[in-house]
Amino acid sequence: MFVSESVAEHRLIEEILRGSVWKVYCLCTCRDAIERVSREHTPVVVCERKLPDGYWTDFHHATSALDMKPEIIVTSKQADARLWAEVLNLGGSDVLGQPLETGEVVASVSAAWRRWNHRQHAAHKIAARSGSR
Repeated sequence: MFVSESVAEHRLIEEILRGSVWKVYCLCTCRDAIERVSREHTPVVVCERKLPDGYWTDFHHATSALDMKPEIIVTSKQADARLWAEVLNLGGSDVLGQPLETGEVVASVSAAWRRWNHRQHAAHKIAARSGSR
């Protein structure tokens, strides 16, 4: 999922990920993204730092209690050390500077998906062990 108010950024991320195995949903607001993630398992969310109705942290806080919470990659024109620290301290996956670059987006989304997938497998193993006792 990609969350940005910019239709031009929507087109760019769709073009970057066109040949990939991932289905890309583009949304414009934090609220719409929270609603979608609450209804559907979404492994990775690429989210602009500032959205029309909030910040990436609002999305993070609203989805952090989900059983299958997404990995979050934050994009910003000002991807500075302060944003990196904020994202990583809150458990985000990565920070991407804008304009988005194909190689960085693909590598970041791939790594985030692997982390999400590993986390889900680990949770299932723990649940299976707990259920057999």
